[in-house]
Amino acid sequence: MTNKSVKSDWKTVGLDLPKKHLSLAIESGNLAHAYLLSGPSAIGKTTFAIEVSEKLLGSSVVSSPDAWIVDQTEAIGVEQIRDLKARFSLSSFGPGKKVAVIASADAMTLEAANALLKLIEEPNKETVIFLISNKHGGLPETLRSRCQQIICVPLIDSDIGSLLDRLEISKKLQTEIIQLVHGRPGLAYALATNQETMETYRDWDKLLLANLEGSLGDRLSILAPLSSMEAPDLMRMLEYWEIALYSDFTSKTDLSRALFVLETSRTRLQRNESKKLILDSLALQLQPSI
Repeated sequence: MTNKSVKSDWKTVGLDLPKKHLSLAIESGNLAHAYLLSGPSAIGKTTFAIEVSEKLLGSSVVSSPDAWIVDQTEAIGVEQIRDLKARFSLSSFGPGKKVAVIASADAMTLEAANALLKLIEEPNKETVIFLISNKHGGLPETLRSRCQQIICVPLIDSDIGSLLDRLEISKKLQTEIIQLVHGRPGLAYALATNQETMETYRDWDKLLLANLEGSLGDRLSILAPLSSMEAPDLMRMLEYWEIALYSDFTSKTDLSRALFVLETSRTRLQRNESKKLILDSLALQLQPSI
């Protein structure tokens, strides 16, 4: 692959440091066998991994038999990883490498993660695996340590603005979306193209502000009705609150406490604990900013 092909325009918005890192690795022929791209959801990690994969394949991942993409919300089982191992054992159909993008790596069962670890520990120079994680520490340490880790951060507002400039929306709406998405291009596109989604995130933003400014009684009253939400929607709201707090908090002490409380709430929700008890606990612990 020539330098010119590697340095061609990227379609992925933002993520400049990951782009530089992978470009240099491709140019030098010094690619790792496995990469872990971690960071908040909807900032372009999967889009970027697929774009890098297509550079390595020399073709679209959709049409290439040498590409294996997993993007699902349900658990990824060990049989899927065994299927990947079987595919990687075959000769390449094209001139490029074999690639796998596991866009929902956090959803792997422990058995699946262990099977993937064994695959990574037996590297094949013609294969590259991209793991996408939205949760810091969401994967077993043994698996993380075998991957080259690339931290992906939210985009700056001007990059989000450039993305929204491609859409036919008002400047007023652009400004509001930029304030709501906290550097996440995937979410920006969703808000700009779906009015119902836009209203949902407006409401979640208002709820967060009301919780931070209200008394304990206010927080209990605000959060109690949310127990009727479907668990996936409640999970997305809590994740949004984490990102919003990370972007807006100025006190490191407040930030650390708030993020811990929200992450603990999401972990409990994943364990199918009572939503009412989780929200009551959140009301007690999510103190207003000082």
